[in-house]
Amino acid sequence: MAAIKAFGVVARAMAFVTVAVAVAVVVVLSVVLSVFRSLVTYGNLVLRRDADVLHLEHGLLRKREHTFDMRRLRGGTLRQPLLVRLLGGARLDAVMTGVAGGGEASLLLPPCPAGTAESVLAGLIENADAVTAPVRRHGPAATRRRWSRALAVPAVVAIALAVAAFFATMPLWAWIVLAASTLCSAVLAADRARTLGHRVDERWLVARAGSLERRTDCIATAGIVVWTVRQTLFQRRAGVATLVAATAAGVKGYRVIDVPAELAWSIAATASPWVAESEWARAPQSVT
Repeated sequence: MAAIKAFGVVARAMAFVTVAVAVAVVVVLSVVLSVFRSLVTYGNLVLRRDADVLHLEHGLLRKREHTFDMRRLRGGTLRQPLLVRLLGGARLDAVMTGVAGGGEASLLLPPCPAGTAESVLAGLIENADAVTAPVRRHGPAATRRRWSRALAVPAVVAIALAVAAFFATMPLWAWIVLAASTLCSAVLAADRARTLGHRVDERWLVARAGSLERRTDCIATAGIVVWTVRQTLFQRRAGVATLVAATAAGVKGYRVIDVPAELAWSIAATASPWVAESEWARAPQSVT
């Protein structure tokens, strides 16, 4: 009997090791293939500006050349997926009229050192402060929303496990998975709260948000044509709102998430003087 139990333990351990090794091999192969693809696609990259024309060329096996009209430039977006950010990198996309944002057409720099992406963007828009200066935090209400949204699922799972434990013995691995997921959610919430913020003046709107993919949008205020303030039911209860700046460039709408509701229209007015002249923007009922 003891031998059978020992054999079962060994078999389960071997199965666990096999799965772990298989996952590790898949992850390593994915990373290697991703690096190889990036090298082939973006090798020999050259980004050059000639007055109002920006030239981009790259590629080892197949050379690609792009030409951008700088007069249509309305800013840029720094994208930092989690793995790229952990390695100190960032991708730079142009915010340009007539060019869809986020795709190959808007790409200026593939994942590269974050300092390089920031310096290139600062040079293109000729404003280093818009890229590197600290952003303004959105206050405790926005921070609480980051935490509550991140921990909602682990809390529900914990309650379900606690109820199920009254009727049956729950396996140890279930509690370990719950603890690990709760820890990951807490780290995610803290990072999202630390990231969230904005900065605005008469020339530039900067909005930063996200953790799994951090985005920093630097948008020229001269290109903003519509401002929208949105509030969900939960945002109204928390006293925050999402401010959307609409422009003809890039992804068309750039969001400043969970700003204090009483500041939403003042942010828009700072960026766009025509908003400050509007009686609607000054009215207390303008945020609904």
